[in-house]
Amino acid sequence: MMMLTSLDDPDYLEQVRAQGVQHILRKPITQSDLLDGIVTVLSSGQRSTEPQQIEETATAAHAPLRVLLADDNETNQYVAISMLEEAGHQVVAADNGREAFEKWEESSFDLILMDVQMPEMDGYEATSAIRQREAQGDSRIPIIGLTANAMKGDREACLQAGMDDHVPKPVRWETLRQAIDRLQIQSADTGLAMVEAVPQETPGDGIEDEDVGAVLARLGLEQLDDDEGLDDDEIDSAVLARLDEGFDSSDDLLIDEGTLIDLQEMERRGAISVHKMFDLFCRGVERILPTLHRALQERRSEDLRNEAHALKGNARDLGASRVGALCQQLEDMGRDGIFDGAEELIAQVETAFEEAREAIAAFLGEEE
Repeated sequence: MMMLTSLDDPDYLEQVRAQGVQHILRKPITQSDLLDGIVTVLSSGQRSTEPQQIEETATAAHAPLRVLLADDNETNQYVAISMLEEAGHQVVAADNGREAFEKWEESSFDLILMDVQMPEMDGYEATSAIRQREAQGDSRIPIIGLTANAMKGDREACLQAGMDDHVPKPVRWETLRQAIDRLQIQSADTGLAMVEAVPQETPGDGIEDEDVGAVLARLGLEQLDDDEGLDDDEIDSAVLARLDEGFDSSDDLLIDEGTLIDLQEMERRGAISVHKMFDLFCRGVERILPTLHRALQERRSEDLRNEAHALKGNARDLGASRVGALCQQLEDMGRDGIFDGAEELIAQVETAFEEAREAIAAFLGEEE
């Protein structure tokens, strides 16, 4: 059984699991999330009681952790720190990979949450530097990568860089808690800070060939078998294409009310202030828009990419879906060194921001 929900209340979700729900998807969901969930549930079978037992063991073993959070985005930092501190953990923040490496050297931590895309030194480089230093005799610290997407390639890139797990942004407490639980279970005998590198299974890794066929059949894709010579990536693409039929992307919306409802629920528990997030978002946009214009005028593709990436993160954290989608396009253009059409796209971002600001303010009951 799989459940879709907008709620992020840990007590409620634990009750749901106790009733036999095997997999929980947090809205808004992507096609990748849905496919992973379907494969996980259909492949669980006789192991249906195992996840509950594992999660109970992990949750019972929770102890306050000293966490190093590496993220250059102020809103991301605020949300992550608020969630972790609500759970009783102590958090130290770093604004880039180089600062994270220096703070790791200077102090003792139980866990690192590492954004993969940061200025000066990105998360992959910082992780590599930490692992190289550990090879000289330091104990291994678990590192969870934070990425802007939930794609299979992002997860694999994190593991190949030396990270121990992966959580997509915007970060939700349920997803982060599960990742922390997995690391605690792996290090139950030696302590979290002594965790050994263990390859993380992705949903479906343990499925036999006939099980994959059953999954495809239930999705109406039973014709996609090995006899047709399709590799895994082609099958994945075909499955996602089928799932995409009639699938409404939240990026098509001006704002995603599901995200705002989630944030209000967190605010009700005292974890965050949605109004503070809204203020951070508005101030961030007003700071970043002029830098986008300058980056375009001076043909600085890296700055265009980085600033668009930062604004995308702020927008998606608050549910400003259209702003986030437009910034993703700008980020892609900056990455590819393409400037034609960027001016029009920035103008669309400005329009979408004004519309989103008005819509979010109305949703929150604020006066413009």
